[in-house]
Amino acid sequence: MMAQRASVGQLHDLVQAIQPSIDDLKKRFEDKISTFSTAVNELTKIQEDQKILKEKVKRHSNDIDNIYDSQNDLEQYSKNFDIEIKGIPYAESEDCKMRIMKIGEVVGCEVRDEDLDGCHMLRKHKGGPEPSSIITRFFIREKKHILMKMRKTRWPLYTKDLNIPGDSKQVFLNDHLTLYNRRILCKTVDLKVRGKFTSAWTNRGKIFVKNNANDKPILVRVSWDLNGLCGLSNEN
Repeated sequence: MMAQRASVGQLHDLVQAIQPSIDDLKKRFEDKISTFSTAVNELTKIQEDQKILKEKVKRHSNDIDNIYDSQNDLEQYSKNFDIEIKGIPYAESEDCKMRIMKIGEVVGCEVRDEDLDGCHMLRKHKGGPEPSSIITRFFIREKKHILMKMRKTRWPLYTKDLNIPGDSKQVFLNDHLTLYNRRILCKTVDLKVRGKFTSAWTNRGKIFVKNNANDKPILVRVSWDLNGLCGLSNEN
């Protein structure tokens, strides 16, 4: 019995001896828990701030896109009086008005001098892929639209049909597009060549595609429209 009491006493003394260490470890642990909780709260606050910032960036990005789209629409509207003619060889002395009048005669749409607000030839950029082109502006958009509609009755059209000497080359009449819309059209045509669409065209400055011949035309406003239609990522 005495031995047991001695052992209990020794155990009690041992506990008393290590109690400060236990208390110290407990305090350190509580401090760590407090520090960790503070860090978690700060991280949560940072994540909430990031979410708010992302929403602000998204809103501002949408605002910028809307402004850019509006600017592009206004620019395209100003070009809706124009026709861009490609395939006619560049000549310093080219009478562009006479050329567009001849095109009108060939396709069955009379174009008179008083119909035309302006007409000039753009020289091909040295080393560039784009051929020279003629930009023609009409006073009345409807006259331009009639000519664009009538050109389909005389398709394809060649330089020989316009009495232009030299090797006969195909002549194209297109809407005069903004740089942004031109890029979308180039991508659209490339996708058509790759079999993503059955047809792609412009009408009054707007770009349309068809997935199948009997489908309704689909308006393409921005590059992302094409990505959605073809299942592409926005990087393509």
